[in-house]
Amino acid sequence: PGQGNDLYTSSTYVTVGDTARVLGQTTPFYETDNFHPSYQLSQVILGWQLGIPKVHRGGLIRLIVPSRYAYGPYPQADYHLSANAILDFNIRVYNITN
Repeated sequence: PGQGNDLYTSSTYVTVGDTARVLGQTTPFYETDNFHPSYQLSQVILGWQLGIPKVHRGGLIRLIVPSRYAYGPYPQADYHLSANAILDFNIRVYNITN
């Protein structure tokens, strides 16, 4: 769960490390490795907006995101994702900034 009692809002920035796969596949289509990007919570997929606030700084969460909370019927050519892909994320929250 991590530590702290940070408050999440739509303008919160989260610094994360993550690995993303299509559910049932072993090869990630995206992973951050040693780079930890920051995202504004309101600018990420709905699955992240709902899931990341469940953990605090230092926390690790696995999110299985149905397509309607990810990219829905829109293929993502940059990631070679087909339409309606169900996504599997492992996310560690490194920092939370309001």
